[in-house]
Amino acid sequence: MNYIKEDIGTTHFLGAGGVGMSALAKLCLKRGKRVSGTDLQAGRRTRELRELGAEIETGPEAQARRDANRVIVSSAIPPDHRELQVYQAMNIPILHRSDLLAEFISDLQSVVVAGTHGKTTTSSLIYHVLSSNGLSPTALLGGELAKEKTNCVVGTSDILIAEADESDGTLEKFQPQYAVLTSIDPDINVTSERYSGCSYNLDQALEEVTQVFLKFCLGVEQRLLVCCDHPNIKRMLRLIASPQWLTYGLDEEAKLRAVDVQQDGHCTQARIVLEGRPLGVLRVPLPGSHNLRNALAAVGIALNAGLRFEDIAGAIERFQGIRRRFEIVGESNGVIYVDDYAHNPQKIEAALAGARSVCRERVVAVFQPHRYTRSKLLQDQYPFAFDNADVIMVTEIFGAGEEPITGVDGHSLYRSLVAAYPGKTILFVPGFPELKSQVRTVCRPGDLVVGLGAGSVGGWMRRLAQPTFFPLPPGRRVS
Repeated sequence: MNYIKEDIGTTHFLGAGGVGMSALAKLCLKRGKRVSGTDLQAGRRTRELRELGAEIETGPEAQARRDANRVIVSSAIPPDHRELQVYQAMNIPILHRSDLLAEFISDLQSVVVAGTHGKTTTSSLIYHVLSSNGLSPTALLGGELAKEKTNCVVGTSDILIAEADESDGTLEKFQPQYAVLTSIDPDINVTSERYSGCSYNLDQALEEVTQVFLKFCLGVEQRLLVCCDHPNIKRMLRLIASPQWLTYGLDEEAKLRAVDVQQDGHCTQARIVLEGRPLGVLRVPLPGSHNLRNALAAVGIALNAGLRFEDIAGAIERFQGIRRRFEIVGESNGVIYVDDYAHNPQKIEAALAGARSVCRERVVAVFQPHRYTRSKLLQDQYPFAFDNADVIMVTEIFGAGEEPITGVDGHSLYRSLVAAYPGKTILFVPGFPELKSQVRTVCRPGDLVVGLGAGSVGGWMRRLAQPTFFPLPPGRRVS
């Protein structure tokens, strides 16, 4: 049944304040549907939904809606959730958020961005390029655009740009017209039904998630862009490929390729070549080769949409970024603070490489591990992700609602990093008070402090960047 084209009453979102859930709720509202929702805490996204006309209740005592015609849940909602059980008893249809997204994808001219990392930056760049050139797309993003200050923009055309999540296997549901695959890594939700047989076996996790990505790739109807720089994608391409697939990257085998790469401050510059034909110079206002790859994907999609390279490159150079993706949040006493959502080893490695390319002095990594299950699955990979950090500070794990796992904690990760990097300054700072004290003691003017994680560390970076936290001693000045 296609719920989008039918007026079926109120759509209720459990956990409406989540990034992905709020984007879908906003799209429903802006397409004329009635929306309600609940969440444990009020926040900016729940306030925005209320302003758009949704009926949102927040707090632990939020009540089930008796007038709901369907209920949307995410993988974060456990089976024993009190409100969910009420709806099940009422025989109200329960849909996973991926089912609703799949309907939007089939209903519109869709561009879906998939991959273990790089999804949000890539999909945001695609939206920005198409929007800047008058195509007026709709975008459902995993982060908030700095310029638009939202994660959901509803355009006037039938073009939809959306991110797709592989961590719970729901990526297999989508059959878009166009797609991008940025990367394949075994960062999965081991508690989800799709990956229940993997346990904490990293090789098995990689095998299963590769099958999920492969099924998605084979379901793309018209054009797929794949980043052939990524080793696990290269392995997949050796097994199967299609004439409809366009490879991109810095690799000499890529059909859409960046060459002569240069870092100029926070900008990355390169010449772009398509199947041996030079297109021109691309300047990406983001540091790091990983962001150049993300921009290459946007170039490929935009060329496929009929745009001229000159117009594409001009739009990318004006891109203002995304919140929590190498977002500079402030400077205090000459120390620059950056918030980055990186929470798995590959994202951390990319973020710190970008930091190294622009840093004046030392790169100070503040890593807040995210989820006990992820920390256990990837515990042997984290020690290889911090090569570009001069100082590493590790906090306690941000559980995100998960129950603790015996032997999996921030201090055990700290010990593994100490063993991996004997020549580096590595500190265990369980929470914000300890972090504040160590930053004040260790950091000096010119250092770049990068907060890494999907939990509360971003807020900590903003607090540290406030000058009142670290007043200068009398007579001292920072040049």
